[in-house]
Amino acid sequence: MTKEYPCLSNLMLAYLNQDWDMEYESIPEGIADYARIATQAQRDQLFRDMDAFTERFQDSLDAAFVEWWEMHIDLARPPQTAVYFYMIRAIVNDPDCYKQYENPGNMRPRDD
Repeated sequence: MTKEYPCLSNLMLAYLNQDWDMEYESIPEGIADYARIATQAQRDQLFRDMDAFTERFQDSLDAAFVEWWEMHIDLARPPQTAVYFYMIRAIVNDPDCYKQYENPGNMRPRDD
């Protein structure tokens, strides 16, 4: 898992694991922390990892996401993986925008 998608695995296992709420107020805040620490090469690899995962599992993306990450992260509800990846990409590109994504029922930006 970690060798196939190294930076996606790092984000999921180190920042968004089942204990994320002990470190961060929200998942978007955890993503922003990752983005601030990661090198440009790591951020670029994260995007490649998400693209490769999406391409590989395009017909069953949400089911694959649950299968790969359910043991490691808290999935209170089935993910909307494409939307989740959109949010990750947006926050990694601009960590200061993470508050726009803190609506707990949605991974799209809040309308403030």
